Amino acid sequence: MSDYSTPVQKVKVTCTDNGNTVDAVVDRFKKHNYMDVIMANQRIHLFYNATYGKVYVGNMAGLEFTAYDKDIYEV
Repeated sequence: MSDYSTPVQKVKVTCTDNGNTVDAVVDRFKKHNYMDVIMANQRIHLFYNATYGKVYVGNMAGLEFTAYDKDIYEV
């Protein structure tokens, strides 16, 4: 077991198809490039889209998900 721990980061992710918003765990994040989030035991890769309102956008199971880096918080 490690003597070091890293804080868990979460972000609010919104499904644009049905309007539901949930808190997802941030797995990997590179500002203005990509964000990997885990929700419902699935990893979703979100790509940065500067032309569409500076939002991270990704797809899973036929649904579109969006998140903003300003909404990342530590638990």
